[in-house]
Amino acid sequence: MLDQLDRIPDAAAVPATIAATRAAGQRVFGFGSRAYAGEDLRPSLMRDEWLAIGGDAGRRADAIEIERAIVTELARIGRPLQANVDYCAALLLEACGLPRSAFTPFFAAARSAGWMGHAAEQRAKGRMIRPVSHYAGIGLT
Repeated sequence: MLDQLDRIPDAAAVPATIAATRAAGQRVFGFGSRAYAGEDLRPSLMRDEWLAIGGDAGRRADAIEIERAIVTELARIGRPLQANVDYCAALLLEACGLPRSAFTPFFAAARSAGWMGHAAEQRAKGRMIRPVSHYAGIGLT
């Protein structure tokens, strides 16, 4: 995701960058989500943390301006997509000092306990589980 952002010098370059990316048959990384058709709150929370630690003071100071330009351009071409968790997580992880090569292992480590829990549950039941999110805990009205 950051490699893509590196290729965008400023918000004015976004339309040409998106056109070239799509012409090459590539995706615009960091936008849209198969899991969240509506609003995904995680990107805004990560964006807030990135701002809180001063991420916007570094070399990615214009990342939010570029994000807005990408959202605007995608909507203009009929692809109304918002920044997803990958866009904001990449900015936040970089601002925290993690090298890009550590992003995927960091992601995997954070999810490994859940993945192992799913594997154990599936093994115990003897079948693949395809969960559907349904919160039934405290706070439902």
